[in-house]
Amino acid sequence: MGGNPAVSAGGGSGLDALGALGALDALVELTDARVDAQLGPVSIRVAAGERIALVGRNGSGKSTLLRLVAGLASPSSGRVRVRLDRARGPLGYAPQAFRASLLPWLSVRENVALPLRAERLAPSEHARRVDRALDVVALDRALLSRRPQTLSGGEQPLVVLARAVVARPAVLLLDEPCSALDAVARGTVRRALGAWLAASGATLLLVTHDLDDLALVERALVFAKGTSTEPGAGRVVADVPVAQARAQIARLAAGAEDAEDAEDATSAESGRGAEAHVAAAP
Repeated sequence: MGGNPAVSAGGGSGLDALGALGALDALVELTDARVDAQLGPVSIRVAAGERIALVGRNGSGKSTLLRLVAGLASPSSGRVRVRLDRARGPLGYAPQAFRASLLPWLSVRENVALPLRAERLAPSEHARRVDRALDVVALDRALLSRRPQTLSGGEQPLVVLARAVVARPAVLLLDEPCSALDAVARGTVRRALGAWLAASGATLLLVTHDLDDLALVERALVFAKGTSTEPGAGRVVADVPVAQARAQIARLAAGAEDAEDAEDATSAESGRGAEAHVAAAP
């Protein structure tokens, strides 16, 4: 992340730059951030402890935004700031391409423990953190000595998710973490991850197409594909509270063909909500 001049991290200049945000205490801020042909200008602020889903059609820029925050992609314009320091904790990331992110020459345990290499931990604390991460994903301890390529397609993403949480991150980025799991495993992981988030207070950015994953978050950013004048770049077209808007999110995420359609749907939905409110008023 340090090689990207548009991304700030750490307690120095990044902290000073975000001081003006005051009570919002933003850990992540994107200001007119753009990635040519992938993501249109996006401006969002994510406060400490917020849990946000990124929903929308394939190719609308959700994973690109996660990669920007993780420092794995550079904005072609605009700015990305991530406020992290040793007191808050690191950043954890579980990519959708889970197989490619596992190191085949290391065991499952060694893959999970990779983020702990930068920390000076007693062996007992090192083992405790690995065990806690395995509990979050309900990974069978019998698999720990195996190489990741010998695991099933449903076991490998659990290793990646365990690695993402093992260092107790302040910001957790998850890209379709349950998509390769069966229904029982999805429910188990979702419950354990929810308990971990509640206990840790971590900030969450979650890319998902599964509306059941919305139980983990408080609000959703709805993405849509680009406009007729800029067809390649996705954009954020709605920011909605999950508790009141599951049906709206499903309609926008699955039904809108592009950003213009999605914005029309958002306006229409808001209008219907206002009409219903007026009709219900005494």
